[in-house]
Amino acid sequence: MKGALYDEKREKRSAKTYKALQFNRIKEAHNALKEAEAALPLVAAEIAKKQHRKPKNLETKYIAHGGKDEAYIYWMENGKHWKETPGAIEFVREYLSKKG
Repeated sequence: MKGALYDEKREKRSAKTYKALQFNRIKEAHNALKEAEAALPLVAAEIAKKQHRKPKNLETKYIAHGGKDEAYIYWMENGKHWKETPGAIEFVREYLSKKG
């Protein structure tokens, strides 16, 4: 479900985080998460959620950059990789908690 505003480069930035964690590259994962959060403002918060609810007005044709729909769709397409990477979701939760 990718619309005109969808940008795979933004998605790849976020994927760098769990890929770095798979090789225990903590500093690289931290830097990747920081960069991904700047590009995908709500994705880190979506990753950290315990339950992922579909946004009320999910747009099926277009994905708005920085929107809840983008974050939710990212999770639906990539959540399994985060779940399969030991400690990855907790890493994001800790990152967000330190940001305040």
